[in-house]
Amino acid sequence: MKALVGIARLPIEGCGMGWETLDYAHVGWAATEFPDGRISVGSEAGGTVVVRWGLEDQEPAGLLDGRDAVGWRAVCECDWRGPLWTRVAADGEHNLGLRRVYADPGPYSDTPDDVEDALMREWEGHLEPPYLVMS
Repeated sequence: MKALVGIARLPIEGCGMGWETLDYAHVGWAATEFPDGRISVGSEAGGTVVVRWGLEDQEPAGLLDGRDAVGWRAVCECDWRGPLWTRVAADGEHNLGLRRVYADPGPYSDTPDDVEDALMREWEGHLEPPYLVMS
């Protein structure tokens, strides 16, 4: 028998706010991306905690200033990564339809609310619709 499984938006340990399926098969978050490909997994005094994302595991990579971010993307612990929402330098370049975002993420790489909502929708889209599990 198959049963529909829900999705929750809640704090994810080490990642700030994130999303997970109720069976924990998928855990995702709005990750800030940096020029060398490292992504955010949280923040602490002084900046953004980042890792290098690999297919096998996450390699600790340090602490960066969020103002050096190149953009944001949704990521999932199942190794899925959404498209990059590019951070642009001028307000006139801002276009959410083209995934171009004018924002100052601050030292802690805060994701703008409208971008985070869009990233959650992209993350939900990578789940098999509707997300079903055997029960």
